[in-house]
Amino acid sequence: MGGLFGVIAIQAALWERQRTGKGTFVRSGLFENNLFPVAQHMVQYRQTGVPAVPMPERVSAWAVYDVFETADGKQIFVGVVSDKQWIQFCNVFGLDDLLQDEELQTNVQRVARRNTFMPRLREMFAGQDLSQVTTICERVGLPFAPILRPDQLFDDPHVNHNGATVEVTLSNGVRTQVPTLPFEYGGTRLGLYRDLPQIGEHNDAIARELGYSDEALERLRPSLGSAATAEKRMSDEGGDGLL
Repeated sequence: MGGLFGVIAIQAALWERQRTGKGTFVRSGLFENNLFPVAQHMVQYRQTGVPAVPMPERVSAWAVYDVFETADGKQIFVGVVSDKQWIQFCNVFGLDDLLQDEELQTNVQRVARRNTFMPRLREMFAGQDLSQVTTICERVGLPFAPILRPDQLFDDPHVNHNGATVEVTLSNGVRTQVPTLPFEYGGTRLGLYRDLPQIGEHNDAIARELGYSDEALERLRPSLGSAATAEKRMSDEGGDGLL
């Protein structure tokens, strides 16, 4: 994701340089890249009031790359993706026996023996509150992230950082924030080009861009009006609108 949007941003910067003769600084962040695909689920919550159901965990090539339950009923992702991090992980959480185990010295060994130590790790995390775990992981630089539902991201300070979102109007009239494109130009995130259109709002402008004359539009207007009415009725009834 980071590489994909980074390339898109670079291509746009090259086009801008060709047009203006000026270069720009491009930056693409992992958090923003992961946030961007979640936008649809965030908007779904604002539209329906129903939180999206989390997807199940996926099998990982890393020995510890999992979601753990904490003592206060919350969840946290923790990753241990190198032998150095394994040493740090065992030291800060008091897992001396695992650290000294000759059969757990490399990631390949640990992946093959996940079943032998994962129950131990789950029990350990279940005995600590989320705040305790995050404090320890942050202190030593271990990869971690509290698990949030898309609807909870609206309260995340990273998401609420200036320029990270723009405000749009949904079809039910609700004003809500949605993530912007996950890269920067010259230290600035791209803003809102235009708000979400109402049904049929830009029919004439788009038709003229496609080469339709005013006379042709007048002949088409009855059918365009019927299509817009049908789409609005389907939208009001909760169905899919016309494309």
